Amino acid sequence: MKRFAFLLIACIAASSCSGDDSGSTAKKPSAIEIFRDGNSVNRSFTYDSKNRLKTLTLNNVGSTLEYDSKNRVTRIRNSDNTGFDFFYESGKLHHVIPTHEPETSLPVAYQDNERFVFDERTFETTDAGDLAFFNGLVFEYSNDKGPFAGVRHLDRVALYLIDYDAHFYASRYKINEVALGGSTYPFTHVFSNQGLFQSTTFQMVSIGYYW
Repeated sequence: MKRFAFLLIACIAASSCSGDDSGSTAKKPSAIEIFRDGNSVNRSFTYDSKNRLKTLTLNNVGSTLEYDSKNRVTRIRNSDNTGFDFFYESGKLHHVIPTHEPETSLPVAYQDNERFVFDERTFETTDAGDLAFFNGLVFEYSNDKGPFAGVRHLDRVALYLIDYDAHFYASRYKINEVALGGSTYPFTHVFSNQGLFQSTTFQMVSIGYYW
């Protein structure tokens, strides 16, 4: 069971940009804490005036996201002097180049509008930009808002490059369960009196939210 929990987390990676213009005045998490195997790791977030993710800090490394006029991520700048530049063609993300390895290009290969391959992984996103599929993992959502419903233009490739755990918590709709290999693993959520997410648990992982 413990081995599966590790595999489930290690498997999650990224997806594509969402051009979503909804949500915005809703409260947004300022930080989360992920508990796993007796250890906890914090992530903190800031947002810009357009309710887009501006910074994500993890393990004392701050990542700053830059956007173009179409609300697409163009660059990630990390405080450890690493980063990524994003390049688009025909309105879609075409490839990403690590600024610390400029000779390397990470292409995006689209199978259809919602399904693509990045970094040798296959992803599929929902209309809202949440992760629907990742290499055998299938996500199911409810119609209820997720903890990041108030954040616009969540970019799944950017989130993957910054924090591979992001797809368990940075959703615009509430995750009900994840299926893998014929088995289903439910997500249990606890809410405050104000209806804000307090915690999410699945397998041997617990996520605490701060607002």
